[in-house]
Amino acid sequence: MQPEGVPMNALQRAVAALGVTAFLVACAGSPSGVSASLEEDVTRLQQVLGEDPARAVLADVDQALDEERPVMAAELIADAAIPALRRQVEALSRVRATTPEGRRLQSRAVRVHRARMAALAVYGETLAPGVTADNDEAVLGAMRGFREAEMELLQLHDELARIRPLATEPAAQAEREARLGGMPAIRPGERAEAEGDERGPGPSSAGRVAGDEVAVPQEPLPE
Repeated sequence: MQPEGVPMNALQRAVAALGVTAFLVACAGSPSGVSASLEEDVTRLQQVLGEDPARAVLADVDQALDEERPVMAAELIADAAIPALRRQVEALSRVRATTPEGRRLQSRAVRVHRARMAALAVYGETLAPGVTADNDEAVLGAMRGFREAEMELLQLHDELARIRPLATEPAAQAEREARLGGMPAIRPGERAEAEGDERGPGPSSAGRVAGDEVAVPQEPLPE
């Protein structure tokens, strides 16, 4: 049973933010003054980061926590998420950086992911016996520790994007910002449905497709 004051899926929403902006679209161009060699180093790092194998597993962890199944979440962390992060560290270590700045960023990426893996392991260990009044503070502390590791990863993504910007979709950026604040984002077209849960679809939802207004055929007026 989830104790009051322990939002078990808030941390995973921050993790999901990485998936939203995990470099969904191509490069939008590099700032002036950035060498081609450094841009190539950053491109290699972004490609590896964008293929993060732990992301899908953490989504399963999130679902288990939403269903108040912390023991299953702990098993997923130990059996799948930690091995996935270990593979990610190995992949980052194999990146061939040719510039001093590229090597610095590569070392930072490896260090951030090792810290992420260690924090996730602690989180999984605290979840393993379940969440009770006896360990809820430990669970909350582990969540905070992992969240800090995830924020370090987001900062790394941002630093790389300043060197090699990526064209992110407005909807993806909005969802990223909402999730970082611990609130699930409302995607285009969902607001009207949410507002109409108890009283049926809102008047604007019938003419909205993916957030765009379209003309709705009207019934002919009686003669």
